[in-house]
Amino acid sequence: MIDEIHRRRIEQTFTEVNRLPTLPDVAVKLTQMVNDASTSMRQIESVIEMDPVLSSTVLKVVNSSFYGMAQEISSLRLALVILGIKEIKNLVFSLSVFKLFKGENHNSIDLHEFWKHSAATGQISKTLAQQFNLHFAGEEFVGGLIHDIGKMVMFNQLEDEYLALYQKAESGSEALWSLEMSAFGFHHGHVGGWLAARWHLPNKLRTAITYHHAPADAEEHFQLVAVVSLANALMDAHQNQEIFDFTYEEHPAVNVLLEHTIGMESVDWDNFSVNIDAEIEKSLEFISLSQGGLVQTS
Repeated sequence: MIDEIHRRRIEQTFTEVNRLPTLPDVAVKLTQMVNDASTSMRQIESVIEMDPVLSSTVLKVVNSSFYGMAQEISSLRLALVILGIKEIKNLVFSLSVFKLFKGENHNSIDLHEFWKHSAATGQISKTLAQQFNLHFAGEEFVGGLIHDIGKMVMFNQLEDEYLALYQKAESGSEALWSLEMSAFGFHHGHVGGWLAARWHLPNKLRTAITYHHAPADAEEHFQLVAVVSLANALMDAHQNQEIFDFTYEEHPAVNVLLEHTIGMESVDWDNFSVNIDAEIEKSLEFISLSQGGLVQTS
């Protein structure tokens, strides 16, 4: 987790400026209910049904190629039965994040590319977890989807100061997170992890967001952190047209996985490079169904 020094710096920077984003009530309520062992499936269903647009979108996504169901899912109850309460909760949370930032308008950055990268990182995380036989109950997708959420907070609150760093990273050789550390004493992973804590997200997700650029520094939840970190690196390589030059054995996340996961020695790494386009297409459909006008899939 974030150490006390970084936490204090972030608190001082962001709690004294504009209002920070808060999750929609339905996402907050579902998170609380899922953590309560006495919550019934009917109670979960009734909370989602209170938002007709959300209910409709959940069913659209569940019936898309994103999940690849063999049968049509005609009701929330059936979706809950087949996918499970935790998976539906994670889906609702993901949709809520899109809704939360739908009104953002940064003329200086490409929101299409931001959400494409975020959703594709989530989808690639999901595929990696399946291939490695790791079971995260959907948290790998959520972790991938919001791993860069700290960037949005920094854009919103630091404005021109942060934009200058962002543009410097885009045109130079130094990574954004490194420039952030030099300028502020924390980076967007720290900010994202801090925001996740304020949202009362599970510790697993907070850790994955915080350490997605430094998986070897995580002190817990090693596998989830490594999966999200590797997915992020793969998506970066794809966007830079370097996917087939990606050297898996040199990435620190792979070393973490080799140390903490049985059977990693037999993984066909090249297979991920070949199939990454198909994973990105799935994520684009998720974006299209989730947010419509936020980004275009073409």
